[in-house]
Amino acid sequence: SMYEGAGAPVNHFIAKDSYNRSYVTLNAKHRDQEMALKAIKGIHTYLTMLGDYPQDMDAAGGFWQIADVTTSTAVNFIGQEENGQYLYGSILQVNFYYHRR
Repeated sequence: SMYEGAGAPVNHFIAKDSYNRSYVTLNAKHRDQEMALKAIKGIHTYLTMLGDYPQDMDAAGGFWQIADVTTSTAVNFIGQEENGQYLYGSILQVNFYYHRR
């Protein structure tokens, strides 16, 4: 799952021609501990090792481009739920450009 962390603003103001940073929390949950760890590590590694990140236009005519994705908090064991599922998490820092005419 992915979500913005607690305390994050509901709305963001992004200035024209700006370099921005956002944080994304990744969680993995599975009854098989090895499967949960393998899944989150795979996603985390894939996103931080990409050489070509997405870019596109938004509905307001602005152009955005992800510059890079880095590790803010490495994959770590969070705990085991009562139902036996293991939970792992990590936080990625997403740096991106935004340009609006």
